[in-house]
Order: sequence, then structure tokens, then C-alpha cells
Amino acid sequence: MPDVSGRGSALASDFDTFLKMLTVQARNQDPLNPLDATDYATQLATFSNVEQQVMTNDLLADISAAVSGSRLDTLRAWVGAQVLSEAPARYDGGDVAIRTVPSEVATSADLVVSDAAGQEIFRGLVDPTATTVTWDGTRTDGTAAGTGPFSFAVEGFAGTEALPSQPAAVYGRVAEARFDEGGRTVLTLESGAEVSEDDVMGMRIGK
Repeated sequence: MPDVSGRGSALASDFDTFLKMLTVQARNQDPLNPLDATDYATQLATFSNVEQQVMTNDLLADISAAVSGSRLDTLRAWVGAQVLSEAPARYDGGDVAIRTVPSEVATSADLVVSDAAGQEIFRGLVDPTATTVTWDGTRTDGTAAGTGPFSFAVEGFAGTEALPSQPAAVYGRVAEARFDEGGRTVLTLESGAEVSEDDVMGMRIGK
């Protein structure tokens, strides 16, 4: 809850000063041309309006600061987490679990891994009905692929007919989180790839 006690005391002091000034004005007015009571009422109403506007502006500033703090907490929650997306991911060793979309028509499928330049470095048979396949971090020739970043896709076949390539999703760690000009959350992965919050399919904490 915003603390307005200090501002309230200041406004009370200003109001006392205003009343003293109004009293002096009344004492020193021209007896032949005295101020109308309506003028006094107008001045009091004007001061009251200013007082309320100052209080309102201060309260809105407090609310804005609280909301901004909450938004920053949202960004902090993303950093360090692992998110599931179709963005290129860094390879840190071991087997990579890759989420795929099962095909109802494919009779066979290949997992395709590409490097940062879009060049294919690995191709291997996978089950076309599987929801998760693995890659051991090697090239097609069996040599180590390095750290990446790498992107993943599944190319299915119905008999000998090639089906459209389907991007596959992997987990990548979030190195940075920020808001774009539209207020949307943008995540930068350790691979350097950027992904919108709307494109995140899952999230987990830890390795």
C-alpha cells in the first residue's frame, strides 16, 4: 500500500498557509470594494482541486512503480530456465531429446540436424509415429558435431513421396529476457537465438 502520510502532512501545511493568506487578504481588502463571498468559495474550490490532483498523481506514480517491479520479476523468472521451442539450440553434450509431431501418413522419417549456416550435418532414420527422438551430438559420418547452435527437423516419406519438412523442438536455456516495443516478452537463448514468449511450448527449471 503506498505511503501517503508524508504527502498528506505537506498538503495539510500548504492548506494552512493558504488559509493564512486568505485571512490576510480579507483583512486588507478595500472596504469600498470588498471581495465577494463567491470569490472566497472559488479560491477554496480551486485549492481543493489542486490538492486532489496532486494526491492522484502521486498515487498513480506509486502504482506504476509497483507494476513495473512486477514486470521485472516476470523477466527474472525466465532467466536461467530452459524453454522448449523450435529455435536453434546449443549442444552441451550427451543425448538431445527432440520433440516431434507424429505423422499419420508417413511410412518412414529422417531426423535432420543443421548447423548455424543451415547446412545439414546429420541425417538418420527415426520412428515417424514417435513424439520424442534423440540425437547423440554426432555428424552423419560419426564425428563430433561441436557445440552448435543447431536446428532440428523431421522429413517424412509416404512410400517414396517426400512430405513437407516439420520443425522439431528442443529445450534451450534462457540467457536474457526483455520486453520489445510492443510489450511482448522476448527470450534470448544461450545459442544466441531469440524466441517470443508466445512461441514457447514448455518450460523447465534445472539442467
